[in-house]
Amino acid sequence: MNTSYTLKLVSWICLALVLVPSVLAASGILGLGSIKIVALIGTIGWFATTPFWLGKDPDEPSAQ
Repeated sequence: MNTSYTLKLVSWICLALVLVPSVLAASGILGLGSIKIVALIGTIGWFATTPFWLGKDPDEPSAQ
């Protein structure tokens, strides 16, 4: 599997870790403490992985 695809997968999972707890909190399933922890992990993961693939042409070969 290509590194770019792995980074995309991880960043989309992290984005889900930010969005899903908000929905679960609105429905009363998840408490505030859990939301803060999960959303913080998702935010850190999103900002750590996204800059490496966002804005890059997927058809352009990487210079390695």
